[in-house]
Amino acid sequence: TYLAAMIGELGVPVLILEENTLQGAQAEKIYALRDAFELRLRALVEEGIADGSIVALNGKLAVFMLLGAINFGLHFIVFSGRNPRQYWRDEETRWFLLIVAGASLLLGVGLWLAGTYQGLDTSLRYVIFQVISFITSTGFYSADYAAWPGAVALTLIILAYIGGCAGSTAGKRAGTLPLPAPA
Repeated sequence: TYLAAMIGELGVPVLILEENTLQGAQAEKIYALRDAFELRLRALVEEGIADGSIVALNGKLAVFMLLGAINFGLHFIVFSGRNPRQYWRDEETRWFLLIVAGASLLLGVGLWLAGTYQGLDTSLRYVIFQVISFITSTGFYSADYAAWPGAVALTLIILAYIGGCAGSTAGKRAGTLPLPAPA
């Protein structure tokens, strides 16, 4: 198999950074095994989608991605006091959730108006998952967002830069974002 060929006699994976390092029959053998491996993986995914064992979107996953992007100290406070309202009382978390909701609504309506999806509900379903995935830097996807309008893709990249709350597992720029001063 391809993996066995890549591991080789040493029993450890071999990483080839440049395709031109393989030559002749060795290159043909490795490329053929790689292509067969890729085709098997694609067939496995297609079969999973067809029989329902692989789904395009999972709402529970999105909730856990959001929870992972919230400060773990706040989770401790919420669970020790059994008061979920603390999430909304925390200014950083409140802004984070408002950014997720606002970006999802704005981009969902934008995709719907651009005709990317037939209904607003479908647009929102796909865009909410993508917004959460980008802002939490989890890397999941439920749609071909590269085919979306450029402004939507740019907004997703900006969301990835903003990232999650401080003290969370989410990626973000270094430090925390300045919040507006209270009025």
